[in-house]
Amino acid sequence: MKTIVRVCVCVVVLAGTVFAEEQQQENNNLANIGRGFVSIVTSPLELLRCMAYDGAKYTVPGVFTGPLKGTAYTAGRLVAGAGDVLSLGFMTGRHSVYNQMCMKDYVWEEAWWPEGAAEQK
Repeated sequence: MKTIVRVCVCVVVLAGTVFAEEQQQENNNLANIGRGFVSIVTSPLELLRCMAYDGAKYTVPGVFTGPLKGTAYTAGRLVAGAGDVLSLGFMTGRHSVYNQMCMKDYVWEEAWWPEGAAEQK
């Protein structure tokens, strides 16, 4: 029984992500709810992204600032996703939590590697 519930939850989340990606231009409520589920699921990637970005950009200080910033961004994306889901997708435009936190809608749209980091070596 638990396996069936887990499979159903995975199908709903994946269907929401696909539907949200297809409907991104329309910016409707269902797409925003899907964006919320995606943000909740992918929020731990913010930790990895910030560690990679700060480690490449600031080297030694980046070892300390990356995890701190990543933890804050992870919590922010988790709260933004929960806000999208709980508000039933009505927070859009300038009222969006992502806009207020200066975050892009999806974690993969953010910069994962600083410009010119390869030339520093």
